[in-house]
Amino acid sequence: MNSRAPENVLIAHGHRLTEPRQRLIAILSQWPSRFSAGELVKAARKAEPPIGRATVFRTLGLLLELGIVERVRGADDSEGYVVARRGDHHHHLVCSSCGRVEDLPLCPVEGRLKELAAERRFQVQGHNLEVYGLCEGCVKADEK
Repeated sequence: MNSRAPENVLIAHGHRLTEPRQRLIAILSQWPSRFSAGELVKAARKAEPPIGRATVFRTLGLLLELGIVERVRGADDSEGYVVARRGDHHHHLVCSSCGRVEDLPLCPVEGRLKELAAERRFQVQGHNLEVYGLCEGCVKADEK
């Protein structure tokens, strides 16, 4: 298990690795794409034994705070989450049809953003970029 493994991140930040948290992390590790909090609650309720809604929301908030999951908006402005796959600053390509999320391995705007901010004497504390469109699979499906 590497140091960025969710379990290790929780422990390193002084949080207990409870059995419900372990089970939620296991559920998330199998999630193929973007998910909503509601979808996670449904999956947790199907677990044996079921994990309660409040526990899911508290744990999701903690995982978000620790960078284990990331918030990603859909093309329709719906809120969703993805398991963080990278430890560095990056952005996302979001399929507006199937919800698939791909990491952009670099930040295409960081340099220009710093220039614009400096021109305006503005100190940037962070930024987020999500690009919406159709993934390769959805483009192929549309062509049929």
